[in-house]
Amino acid sequence: MVQCPLIFASLAMLIILFSMFRIVREYERLVVFRLGRAIGAKGPGLVLLLPFVDKAVGVFSSSNGWRDDLSTL
Repeated sequence: MVQCPLIFASLAMLIILFSMFRIVREYERLVVFRLGRAIGAKGPGLVLLLPFVDKAVGVFSSSNGWRDDLSTL
């Protein structure tokens, strides 16, 4: 019976450990909020987030050199 809480705790720690890391793609940035305040943009690459403290919002930063507005033609 002692092994069941130990297995549950180790599984929870493993899930928290994997949720700390986020991979940001080349044309994407993450705006990281720590306790509701913006602490900056992160990426591209591997980003470390503190679980239950940080919130990341993805921003697509690719810009193209043409206009998509076809109503002006």
